[in-house]
Amino acid sequence: ISLMDAIKSPGWPKWQESIEREVMGLVMMDLWDEVPRSSVPQGQRVNSGHFVFKLKCEDGKFTKCKSRDVFEGHRSVAGIDFMGTLAHMAALKSVRTVLALGAPADHYFMNFDISQAFTFSVCEREVYMELPPLGKMGITNIGCGRGRESGYVAKLKRMLYGQRDSGRKWEQLLDEFFLKIGAVPSTIDSKIYTWSFNGFEARFAIHVDDIL
Repeated sequence: ISLMDAIKSPGWPKWQESIEREVMGLVMMDLWDEVPRSSVPQGQRVNSGHFVFKLKCEDGKFTKCKSRDVFEGHRSVAGIDFMGTLAHMAALKSVRTVLALGAPADHYFMNFDISQAFTFSVCEREVYMELPPLGKMGITNIGCGRGRESGYVAKLKRMLYGQRDSGRKWEQLLDEFFLKIGAVPSTIDSKIYTWSFNGFEARFAIHVDDIL
């Protein structure tokens, strides 16, 4: 649904609460600097953003409203706003192999879903984005920072969902981490890592922001 649909809906208070949580989380993560619109270099585009809304359910029952502030990357220009978008994931047959090797050995399996994964990557280019329209949404919490109505814009310090190269930057960050701790990528599938530590061995299969 769109922002206007959410505002007009009977469930708007819950959507409003979820938007507030999202924006506060991004501000606490130091995702951007708020700078005056007048300070944006001439010819530099201020990109748009919007909220994506999702109802979360478990066993067919509503649990909570989830909102995510995303960058409108479909307007980005290759070679100017980003250089590459290719990001690899572990192949399904590779994941099956990890499970097949671990099950007979009675290995313990865990799945990690990394929240806001893409926002951990540094935004290396000079990218500006409109701040969320807090006034329009009736959000006055100072923890959400200034809104779009303030005359300020966001200068991104970290990547945001929707940027064309956000997945690639996340992959590079994750690869750096695994190599730093001494994990070794498979020669068959580079998104399968083996890590040996103090006599223990662990294997990791990477699928976007999920790690098995």
